[in-house]
Amino acid sequence: MGRAKQLLPIQDEPALVVCIRRILAAGITEVIVVVGHNRNSIMPILEGLPVTAAVNQEPDSQMADSVRAGLDVLPPGITGIMVGLVDHPLVLSATYALLENIHNLVPDKIVIPTYRNRGGHPTLFPSFLCRQASNRKPLNRIVAEHPERVVRIGVEDPGVVMDMDYPADYRRLVSLVS
Repeated sequence: MGRAKQLLPIQDEPALVVCIRRILAAGITEVIVVVGHNRNSIMPILEGLPVTAAVNQEPDSQMADSVRAGLDVLPPGITGIMVGLVDHPLVLSATYALLENIHNLVPDKIVIPTYRNRGGHPTLFPSFLCRQASNRKPLNRIVAEHPERVVRIGVEDPGVVMDMDYPADYRRLVSLVS
């Protein structure tokens, strides 16, 4: 993409800030941002935002390593961990709030939003299951090993399936919000 996805502009703000603002607007107060090798360029944009930064020290890491870094700074008593990706910056605040509300009703379930029958992001894990990622177990494997715990929730939010892995994805995404 030519630069860190977190810094790509969406409506005049870095994608990471767009994600954080939507999460905070949902009423979620414990937000942990995991940064990696590009942390020197990302940390300044986090200043002034009510988030906690965690550092993934592994340069060639998997998502499970980032989750582990986030778990290390998680305050006690958290029952659910919503794993969101900056790749999905257009997820609506209402979707984040819905996932949290469902978790409050069924705290032992893995909650996955779907849009038109396609699974999306973020995924909300019970903290006791998400902690399995601390053993380097990929999150998709945790989901696969616990199908009885998976609750898929249909949402009218295409942002849950709209990622920006490639330049064309990013251009399409930006054209939708301009």
